[in-house]
Amino acid sequence: MDFQFQHDFSGEELPEEWHVLLARQARILEDILSRVAETVTAVNTRPERKQEQMQRLHHLFSESERFLTTLAQQYVGLERETSQFQASSRALEGDSPETARQLHIIEQVTAALHANITTARQYLADVRQTIERMTTGA
Repeated sequence: MDFQFQHDFSGEELPEEWHVLLARQARILEDILSRVAETVTAVNTRPERKQEQMQRLHHLFSESERFLTTLAQQYVGLERETSQFQASSRALEGDSPETARQLHIIEQVTAALHANITTARQYLADVRQTIERMTTGA
């Protein structure tokens, strides 16, 4: 499945460790969402879905959503720390071009990480809504 996660930036030269971070996050999110999709398919293809199976499916959604929330909170902390570093860096040394470049990269990577989390959350919300419509007959 292609979830349209950001793995890279066009026209931007990122150090290798940032490429690795983005690729790793995208792989983890793709694995989670693929497993959710496989589980939904398995449950939906059974002619007689049991309430217990639906409860486990909802539990899977909840756990996946909690994981994504935890990641998002960590990225918010990273953004806050980056902003604080940026302010203190300007106060101490002026606006060093190298520091500004590094901070720009961190800001872009953080934005990509957030965008990937948002994409994953939206996918889960869409699938959950579909499942709920199917179970209620709406």
